[in-house]
Amino acid sequence: MIVDVITLPLLWLGLIFNIDGRIHLSDAVIGVVAGYLILWSICWLFKIWKGKEGIWAMAILN
Repeated sequence: MIVDVITLPLLWLGLIFNIDGRIHLSDAVIGVVAGYLILWSICWLFKIWKGKEGIWAMAILN
């Protein structure tokens, strides 16, 4: 899915920035999962609604 191109690098980037322990690891992982599922859900609902994959502006306008 196209959403993975955005979320997977940001997922790891967020966990790497948390190495210093400002936030508990469990809270960081919950945030990663929640953020991924929100974007994945938007992409999935759009695919059901429009019949094509994509959450970009051009995909929505077509």
